[in-house]
Amino acid sequence: MKLKLRDLPSVLIICTLLAIALIYLKSILVPIVLAILLSVAVQPVVTFFNKKGLKKSISSLIGIFVVIAVFSSLSYLFINQLGNISENQEKIMNKMSHYNKLVISEMNESKIGKRLVNVYKREITTEEYIKTIFKNGSSSINTSLDIIINILLVPIYMFFFLCYSQFFLGALSKIIAPFNKIDFKSIIKSSKEVLQAYFTGFIKVVGILAVLNSVGLLILGVEDAIFYGVLAALLSVIPYVGVIVGSVLPALMALVNHDSALNAIGVVAWMSFVQFLEGNFITPKVVGNQININPFIVLVFLLIFSKIWGLAGLIVAIPVAAIFKEVCRHVATLKPIWLLMQSFPTSSEKTNSIQEIQE
Repeated sequence: MKLKLRDLPSVLIICTLLAIALIYLKSILVPIVLAILLSVAVQPVVTFFNKKGLKKSISSLIGIFVVIAVFSSLSYLFINQLGNISENQEKIMNKMSHYNKLVISEMNESKIGKRLVNVYKREITTEEYIKTIFKNGSSSINTSLDIIINILLVPIYMFFFLCYSQFFLGALSKIIAPFNKIDFKSIIKSSKEVLQAYFTGFIKVVGILAVLNSVGLLILGVEDAIFYGVLAALLSVIPYVGVIVGSVLPALMALVNHDSALNAIGVVAWMSFVQFLEGNFITPKVVGNQININPFIVLVFLLIFSKIWGLAGLIVAIPVAAIFKEVCRHVATLKPIWLLMQSFPTSSEKTNSIQEIQE
């Protein structure tokens, strides 16, 4: 099935409507997408209890309870620790002010440094920047009613998707039926397998990263090292951004509790090293080729979804990219896009890639 020139306007209209829906229906679509992904993640739990003889509705409620318990525990620990950081706000600001003055005095010793200092002084100062961070962090805790409603909707949507998955899939297959070239069942099956492999692999990777992060932070003498190690591991769900956020909090605590800034620098260096191991060795070995999306496409999806859906977009970007890739793999017209999303081939694989495009 090849895309003909007369079909181009229809395709452009569909893409435009999809983009508008993603932007203007954010508050509706975000909880639905999150519910779908979480439903796929806990499907093995639901299946396990189904096999034990429990009704599907009861099994679904157990799966939802597992998700709520995990997220509630993590939220409680995070908010509790955020309170400890807020209590140390004055110490952190004093330390940053001290190191800020040291850096400026060192830079003033050279001509280029003086020019940079003059530019720097015209911009926001470090103290003001830190104050802004704390101010924004405090205001973000006062969650809007809209966000609370969306959070409450996620488990409700999950119940419907887990209990009536066959109903929804049957209805979608009827909608897709006119497009007889699209193998809907294969798309659903492969997408489910990829997502479950992604979630299973992610849990294993988080466990490994939590141990590595915690060991490094304990050696560097950071308070609550295990908490920060686990938090940084969980934040790895957000590629590239997670490691930055996960390094800042323990680095600030190291800055407060030690006289030298070397401990804070050591925290950032160790977390960066662990992230290097995760990207180049741990994830490829644990997750394998289940997702198999090249970094360029990952970055594009992260930028697009973070722009339209914010933090939620960063979280769902990779799973959505994995689903989109499976759709492209099973639709002949979109096969070149599937190939474009594949991991970058080695020299020996380039010939095979070209042959796949031609097919």
